[in-house]
Amino acid sequence: MKLTDYMRKTEKIYKELAPRYLEAAKQDEENRQAILNVRNSRDLTYEGKQKKIAALQEKGKAFKAEMAAIAATANEQAQEVRQEVAERFYGFYHATPQAIDMQGLELLKSGILSESELMQVAEGYKGNATMQRICGKYMQQSDSRTLREMGSVLQANASNPHLKCIDSIIEVGKYCLGGGRTQGASCEVFLNRFDEMTAQTYAAAPDIEA
Repeated sequence: MKLTDYMRKTEKIYKELAPRYLEAAKQDEENRQAILNVRNSRDLTYEGKQKKIAALQEKGKAFKAEMAAIAATANEQAQEVRQEVAERFYGFYHATPQAIDMQGLELLKSGILSESELMQVAEGYKGNATMQRICGKYMQQSDSRTLREMGSVLQANASNPHLKCIDSIIEVGKYCLGGGRTQGASCEVFLNRFDEMTAQTYAAAPDIEA
């Protein structure tokens, strides 16, 4: 599966639970409006208002608890996908002994590669973090400032972009299923908002498969 497949799998979790969450949010909003109506009513005594408000507040607690439970379920399922991605794509961004290409390593150690050849060799190991970082080490020994800068980038083992992509989807999911931000929203609005907020993440996702 490609990384984007895992991203869509994570997205699907939130989208499938969205209708239940939005229905609970809608009921909670209607309940809060009912409380406001009771408070503004001129047909009830003070004691009558207090009794009705107390009953409505209990209903509100139930709606909020349901919303929180749905969001928690989505987040737990999304974290399971994240863990799978962390394990499957580990070798793309972390150095491992199994990823060492001995012939390539000997060629790098020989010192015969030109700057352009060294860049081509590094590019050929795209998706192999171990060999790219080894290439980066040799690039940093170059007299060329450009090559040294490229070597620093390769050496950095920077950012686990595969996990950043998944985390971005999760953060959008948490935003959409939390904090009252979707109260009163239709499912269509929810889906559009989700798609808008994740479009850039999909566009920038590494094209990797594991």
